[in-house]
Amino acid sequence: MSEMDNIDYRNFFTFNVRVFKICGVWKPDSNSNNKILITLYNSFCISLWILFLFSQFMFLYNSPGIFDELLSTSHITIPEYVCSLMFIVIYRKLDLIKLILDKLNEPMFQPKCEEHLQLAKSLENFYKTYNYSVTYLAIQTSLLFLILPLWQDEQTLPAKAWFPFDWEPSPNFEMIWVFQSVSVCIVTVNVACLTIYTTGIFMLIGLQCDYLCITFNNLTQFHVENGILLNRGEKHMQISNPKFSDVMMENLVVCIRHYTEIRKMALEIERIHEMGVFILFLGGATMISTILFSLSTVDIGSPQSLMLMSDTLCMLVMQFVYCWFGGEITNKSANVFMTSYNTPWTDCNIRYRKVLLQFMTMTQNPIEMRVGGLLVMSNAVFTSIVKSSYSVYALLHDIEE
Repeated sequence: MSEMDNIDYRNFFTFNVRVFKICGVWKPDSNSNNKILITLYNSFCISLWILFLFSQFMFLYNSPGIFDELLSTSHITIPEYVCSLMFIVIYRKLDLIKLILDKLNEPMFQPKCEEHLQLAKSLENFYKTYNYSVTYLAIQTSLLFLILPLWQDEQTLPAKAWFPFDWEPSPNFEMIWVFQSVSVCIVTVNVACLTIYTTGIFMLIGLQCDYLCITFNNLTQFHVENGILLNRGEKHMQISNPKFSDVMMENLVVCIRHYTEIRKMALEIERIHEMGVFILFLGGATMISTILFSLSTVDIGSPQSLMLMSDTLCMLVMQFVYCWFGGEITNKSANVFMTSYNTPWTDCNIRYRKVLLQFMTMTQNPIEMRVGGLLVMSNAVFTSIVKSSYSVYALLHDIEE
C-alpha cells in the first residue's frame, strides 16, 4: 500500500471532538497555547451542568410530596442523572480511548488492499450519517424541551427546580430560562456525542475483523515485509511455487498477531465501558418507563407529547446502539473463525495446518462485549430492556390509579 492510501481513523471523530470542545468537556492538549483559557471555559460549562442537576435534586428534597413530584419530573430527572453518571464513568477513561485510536493508526491495522480501503471508506460514510442523525435527534429533543413552556398558559420553566430566590419576576425568569436552556443542551448533546464517539470505536473493531475476513479469503494475494502484510497486486502466489507453504505461513502468523491485537483492544474497550454502559442498561428500563408514563398523561399531538416521544426515541437509541454495535463485534469476530477455513490449507504443509488448527481453536469463541460482568451487549439485552420498561410502566400506571 502506498502512504497516501493509509487512513487516519482519528479523522472519523473530528465532528465529535469539535462538539466536545464547544460543550466544554474536551481536555486541552498539554502543548496547547490556550490551555488556561480552555480549562476555564470547560470549568464554566461543567459548573452549569452540576448546578442544573443540583437544583433538581434540591427541588425534590424540599418537596413535601416527594413521590408525586418525582413522578411529575421523572421524565427529566431520572434520564439526566443516569446519563450524567454514565458520562462521568466513561469520560474519565477518555484518554484510554485516544490511545486506542492512536494504536489503530499503526501499519498493522491499515487497509492492505482495495477491498479493505473501500470497506473503510464505506464505514466512514456510514459513521458520518449515523453521527449527524443521532446529534440531530439530541438537539431536536433539547429544543422541544426548551420551547415547551411557550405553549403553557402559566409562566413555567423548562424543568422544575429549586433556587434560593424567587425566579418568577423578570429578569430572574429570563436568566433562569437561559441557564436551564444552556445546561440541558450541554447535558443532552454531550451524552449523545459520547455515545456516538464510543460506539464508533466499536465499529472500528468490527472493521478490523472484516479486514481479516477479506485477507483470509485472499491470502495468496499478500506477502510479509518487515512484519507487515502487504498486497501483491495482481501477482498472486502460485501453488506450484516451492516457497508457497512458507509464504502462506508467514501471512498466517501476521494474521494471528493481528487478531490477537484486536482481542486485546476489544478487552480494553470492554473495561472502559463495562461500568458506564452497565449503569445505562440498569437505568434504561426506569428511564424509558417514566417517559412513557409521562406520555400517557398528556394529549397525543400536543407539544408536550412531541417532546416526550422525541425523548423516548433518544433513550431507546442510546440503549440500542450499544447493544447493536457490541453484537456486531461478536458476529464479525465469529466470521473470522469461519473464513480462516477458506485459506489454502489443503495446498500447504503440515506445519501450516497445525498452526491454522490452533488459531481456529482460539477463535471458535467469538469476542463478546460484557458490561458489569453480567450482560453481553446484544440485541437480546435490548429486547430485555424494552420488556422491562413496559413492566415498570405498567406498575407506575397501576400505582397512579
